Amino acid sequence: MKKQALLLKHWNEALENESWYPPFADALADITAEQARWKPEQSSVNSIWESVVHLLWYKERLLQRIKGKPDTRIHSNDETFVVRGSTEDDWQQTVTRLFRVHRELAQLLKNATAPELDNPPAGPDSDVPLDAQYFTLTVHDAYHTGQIMFIRKLLKTWPDHRSFAE
Repeated sequence: MKKQALLLKHWNEALENESWYPPFADALADITAEQARWKPEQSSVNSIWESVVHLLWYKERLLQRIKGKPDTRIHSNDETFVVRGSTEDDWQQTVTRLFRVHRELAQLLKNATAPELDNPPAGPDSDVPLDAQYFTLTVHDAYHTGQIMFIRKLLKTWPDHRSFAE
């Protein structure tokens, strides 16, 4: 399998095509805003919503880089977990935006040329090849999807045991 096809396969698995781990579409299914805000008491664990805005921040950063726009400046990674909003509508809009940006990046990956993948995006803030940025984000998605599933287990909204596709 060629590099681009492999990247696209894993990119799509992260969103909605289950393989070795559940995709974040499954991990976020049927979550309410209240559940998305929940954290264990006296814990530094991020809420589901905080994890989603964090994932979205990094996807939007890659999208901006591909479009040749400068990165949004932050002082620490903690800033990428800040939730703006609290209603059910705010939550649904956040999830919809995550899916939309992920799919837009999938289309850009599908249409990228080999030289585009082998080099950093044209934007001013990246010296990492585009293919490596996509790869890193797929691993990042898997990591945070696992955290989301853990929170769901604590909330008793994720099955203790489940079958999965191979």
